Amino acid sequence: MEKNNKIFVELRTSIMPSQDLNFPLNQIDERILQIESGLLNFLEYSKKIDRNSSDFYFSDNTMDSDSKIPISIDKILEKNKVTKICRDKNKFGSRNKGAGLIEMWREIWEIIDEYKWILYFEPRTNLKSMEFLKECIDFPCNRFKILDDSDGPHFYTGFFMIETCILKEFIAGVDLNLMIEKKQSIEYLIKDFMDARYPNYSKYENKLNIIWHDVTQNRFIEF
Repeated sequence: MEKNNKIFVELRTSIMPSQDLNFPLNQIDERILQIESGLLNFLEYSKKIDRNSSDFYFSDNTMDSDSKIPISIDKILEKNKVTKICRDKNKFGSRNKGAGLIEMWREIWEIIDEYKWILYFEPRTNLKSMEFLKECIDFPCNRFKILDDSDGPHFYTGFFMIETCILKEFIAGVDLNLMIEKKQSIEYLIKDFMDARYPNYSKYENKLNIIWHDVTQNRFIEF
């Protein structure tokens, strides 16, 4: 099957996460407000790019029906013509966020597979600049921002672009049970995979100019 040359822009959330995660889950209202803000922010910037080159999808892996999307968020999606994909597929994500990302990608792969590129963004992140977004839309490629911490360099997986056939190869090779057992982070797994298999990916050198919500410490980080 020939791939659609449009870009699959995925706006991923987990609005109603399982109660066994290790961060405050009684603040659903706050979580919804953060997602609203991130969506409005991202979609406002998207008005400045060529929407004809991409299809926008909102995906959530904690609800089994579009009807369960909070009204305030649903209105934003409807107004901006964003297609909704809801699945109750958070078995692995309730124990390891990265495993949850992969679990959902596998679940909706038939949709993703229609496209050549996927631009992934988590709406709990707020953009302060459209530079990275514009580069991805205008010049699609495997593009990642590399961060470094005490455990070494890794990808920032809240905002990146990758060819769908490569993402398919990556997620097919991950053992989700092992990922949970060994507490493996997708940020390191996907970088190791790309370094080994597709080392010529684009390393984004500039600041992403975003505000990211660190759920483990419930704090906002700008970079």
